[in-house]
This record gives sequence, structure tokens and C-alpha cells, in this order.
Amino acid sequence: MKDRFFYPLAALVIFGMIAFALSLKTVTTPSNVDIYERQGVDLADLFPSPGTTVRLSESGDDIYAVLSAHMTREIAPPSSGVFGTLGPAYEANFGGADIVITVRARQSKTTPSTKMELGYFTTGVGDSGWKPFVLSNEFVDYSFEFSPNPPLDEGIDYVGIWPDPEGKGGMIDVQSVKVERLRP
Repeated sequence: MKDRFFYPLAALVIFGMIAFALSLKTVTTPSNVDIYERQGVDLADLFPSPGTTVRLSESGDDIYAVLSAHMTREIAPPSSGVFGTLGPAYEANFGGADIVITVRARQSKTTPSTKMELGYFTTGVGDSGWKPFVLSNEFVDYSFEFSPNPPLDEGIDYVGIWPDPEGKGGMIDVQSVKVERLRP
């Protein structure tokens, strides 16, 4: 096949493949943007930043995430620790509102961390900063309130957990992560 036919045909095929792939992408808006919640197998959506780890564990019918930090936040690259991503619909709904961030957690049975830090992070309009908590041996809800500023552009917010502030590999178990809008 001559070049003058091959290259336009190849470009058309590539364009068609890209258009087809993009048509398969679906953006779903959550049915309730007043509550972001991860529990059970949905905890697999949590993502570890450098210096942290996360894995799912099971005890009977209970599924929880086991989180650990292998370095302190001060020496780790800037991050949200082990984090959940809140898409643009949550960001728009939570921006300018009072929200409560709740993590149901405990010290792990093996190599326990006695502390964790929680934070809420926005795309350039103000973060909560890290909030320290002392952990129990049993699952307990740890919460703080925050009022993120309204977003300037469409973006993503994050809820973060730093599982061992001392960075010594201590582990915590997380049963659920929830961000909830308090008032309309």
C-alpha cells in the first residue's frame, strides 16, 4: 500500500479506536453526594501514598483494611497518607459546607500503632491539616469537623489517614471511612 493511502487510513483507524474507547468510559455521579462512605470490600478503594501500605483483611464476617506507615510524614513525599478520593460531585457539594470526617478504627492485634492522624484535603482551596487521635483496642469512631472552602475549579478532594505517625511500621485496622455533610 502506498504511503499516501496508508497514513490517512492508519490515522482514521487510530482515531476510531480512541473514540470508541472514550465512548465506553462512564462517569457516574453518586446517588447521594451528602455522604461518602467506604466499608467492607469498598475499602479496597483506599490508596496508599509512598511510605504507607494498605491491604484488606477478614475476620469472620468483618472485612477491614490494615494500614501501616513505614516513615514519618515529615520525611515522606507530601501526600494524603492512605487516602480515599472524593470526585467532583462530592467536592462541589462539600465545598462551603460543614462536614464531619469519621474513621472507625482500632490498633491492630499484631504490631499495633497506638496513634493515627486524619485529614481532609482539597485542590488548592484549603486543607484541614492533620488531626491526631489515640487509638483504642476496639473499633471506635474517630471524628472531626471541617468546613472546606468552595472549589474554584472542578477537581477532587481527599480524605487521608496516616496510620503510624512515628513511621515505625505500626498497623491500624480501619472498618469504615465516612465524610458527611452536616447542614444544607
